[in-house]
Amino acid sequence: AKYLDDTSIYASRINLALERLHLRSELYKTPENIDDRVATIIEQAGKATNGNKNKQRALLTEACLLLAQDAFQVVLDSENPNAIGKMRANPTAQLKGFADHYEKCIQSTTQYERLMSETNQDKRLKLWADLTMIARRQEIWDICRSAARFCLLYDNEERRSLFNENSQSSKSNVFQRDLVRLVAEIHFIAGEADIEFIRERRIELFDSPVRPLMPTVPAAQRAQVQQESDNDWKYYCQWLQQLSSRACAHFATGSVLGQLLNESWLICRAGEYIWNYTR
Repeated sequence: AKYLDDTSIYASRINLALERLHLRSELYKTPENIDDRVATIIEQAGKATNGNKNKQRALLTEACLLLAQDAFQVVLDSENPNAIGKMRANPTAQLKGFADHYEKCIQSTTQYERLMSETNQDKRLKLWADLTMIARRQEIWDICRSAARFCLLYDNEERRSLFNENSQSSKSNVFQRDLVRLVAEIHFIAGEADIEFIRERRIELFDSPVRPLMPTVPAAQRAQVQQESDNDWKYYCQWLQQLSSRACAHFATGSVLGQLLNESWLICRAGEYIWNYTR
């Protein structure tokens, strides 16, 4: 393919594929470069798609931690209800505490964003996308959501403007189109993964949850406890609605990227997701 590509239109795509092929031939060697180490783990995980799910999880987690270190672990822990510690007996306070913990943790990508410019952003985008897709295929949803979150940090106005600027240049455009198309697919996966997270809360998209029963409290404290519980419950319900909106926003963004690429199949796919999950 490289020999036939005499105008180098597909050079970036071919070179990336050649790098992966080289790493695949040396799966049991440990490369010095972090990106190559992650790519090697991805190849190992991809070859063992029918293997033990715990092994798959360990491989994916190792790769993600190599790319984002502490930041990924914090984002992954956002879904751990045990991380919020002991709460009051009021179950609505527990739910609000979980929502607060989740939102705080997913903001921990800031430090990673500051370091993004120091790495090959196109290669990192592809690595995060591969990790997201493998986790999706294995239905390891928490890693899928977390990896997608880091991958989509590379979907920014700078990338879209770069694509527009290069739209007249066939050499740059082919590879940038690949990346924008890949980002659209990750948006679809992120939307699916968010809906799975909502379902773990025992509701469907945009549904209202069932309020847990109030604990027995002394009569003198009942009014205050009830007011606090009402506020906590309102906050939790609003948070679930925000999660639903974010999931649909991923599908909508995938459609926008389909328009940018002028690829109608992406727009149709976004419509299918929204139709299937909201009907």
